[in-house]
Amino acid sequence: MFSTGQLTTKERRTGFAARVIPHEHLAGKPRSREDARKQLLLHSARHHGLGTASDLADYYRLNIPQSRPLLKQLVDEGALESVEVESWNGPVDLHPEAKLPRRVHARALLFPFAPIVWHRDRTERLFNFYYRIEIDVPEPKRIPSCSATPSSAAST
Repeated sequence: MFSTGQLTTKERRTGFAARVIPHEHLAGKPRSREDARKQLLLHSARHHGLGTASDLADYYRLNIPQSRPLLKQLVDEGALESVEVESWNGPVDLHPEAKLPRRVHARALLFPFAPIVWHRDRTERLFNFYYRIEIDVPEPKRIPSCSATPSSAAST
């Protein structure tokens, strides 16, 4: 909540807000809720590079139906570009600073609750990796392999 501006401290130690919140924000006119949401969507697009409305809204846990018209406004304003990605359904918004690397050679061991896997649909679209935590799923209903898609696991 602190990072989204929903929560801060009135007093902690003298000067805490001035050290944490930039002066131009403390001294400036407060943003409207709509403008604040647009800025959060723009930040999420910058962090993701590109994403669907669902992807970008989920980054800051924003309401998806409220976010769709704001994303359209950002596209109309030129802050984002609407693109198509083969095999993705619906519009995808691209941040103008996003770069397409020639290749990626990386591996990482992820914590099961890491932010990169919070939004399972995005993880599956990007990495073709079906990931679910099935600790609360009764054993007979569990999918045998966590990397299998539901349809391929059902056929095994």
